[in-house]
Amino acid sequence: LAGDGPERAALEALAQELGIADRTRFTGWVSPIERSQLMHDATLIAIPSEDMENLPMVALETAGHGRPIVESRVSGLPEIVEHELSGLLIRDMTPEALADAIDTLLNDQSRTAQMGREASRLVRDRFTTPHMVDAYEKIYAQIADGKSA
Repeated sequence: LAGDGPERAALEALAQELGIADRTRFTGWVSPIERSQLMHDATLIAIPSEDMENLPMVALETAGHGRPIVESRVSGLPEIVEHELSGLLIRDMTPEALADAIDTLLNDQSRTAQMGREASRLVRDRFTTPHMVDAYEKIYAQIADGKSA
């Protein structure tokens, strides 16, 4: 589990309680270089956010590394993942739903690899600087022409 936050101590205690502490690594805060290497080495990335997440960079970075994302359907996260195409979106985030989605991908390597390729294509098609500049120019042109965006 990469990152840090107020739940870390409780999660570490839970890992001990469940007998999985020896198979669980809590990295704490990681540098951008370490984060990139972790994403490169991962099979998938889970982002089980329940709160507003506008457009999280970790999701864009994950897709850029060609890894599928398992995430909740909150805020901007569904803009990055197309359900069943570049990852899995969970409507009602529960531990069981998250575990099921992760298990689904871990048990189908070819599907997971295909989703990773699609995630990479999606982020290149939608979120590169030239694409975003073009999108803004279109919006500004519509506004200048008196049309609503």
